[in-house]
Amino acid sequence: MSLKSYILNNKNWGKSRFTFDHLKSPVARIHFVAHENVLDERDNPGERPTNHWTLFFTISDNLSVHVDAVPNEPGRPGMIIPESENSAFAADAIHVASTNVPSGLTVEDLLGIIVDRRRDHYTFAPIGEGCRYWLSVISKDFIEAGVICEQESDAVIEALGMYWPSPSGSLSVPRPMARGTFHA
Repeated sequence: MSLKSYILNNKNWGKSRFTFDHLKSPVARIHFVAHENVLDERDNPGERPTNHWTLFFTISDNLSVHVDAVPNEPGRPGMIIPESENSAFAADAIHVASTNVPSGLTVEDLLGIIVDRRRDHYTFAPIGEGCRYWLSVISKDFIEAGVICEQESDAVIEALGMYWPSPSGSLSVPRPMARGTFHA
């Protein structure tokens, strides 16, 4: 089954804002993006605030594929949402960890790694967190697939372990990473 057919026929994928023609587009860079938490909101009382993190596969200065893993009801698999964006990465980015990619690698190649390793079968932690852990695993998958180097992955994982407060330029602080569960 082609990746396009898999995504179209899989309830764990939201695809209404994804242009499937972008599957064949070469990726210039990968950006792991922390989105600004302007009000320092917490997912749960007593927890420290955190940022929501997503992936951007940059195709050009004004085009990317944004990949967002979002929770579902507690105990149910989350959803992977690829969206075609008219920017390199999010306007609300407060921190970006960027990696180089081998020449010729496409959006389809990168999404294929996620599918081949069943990373689209993921249940967030009961508190509704887990995007940072999901991305840390994706980062390691990209090392194994020869997409990024270990040093870049280490920098990504270090950044994922921090809370990046608003306003931009504030000192980051360590934030434990809630772990979700991958399913076969």
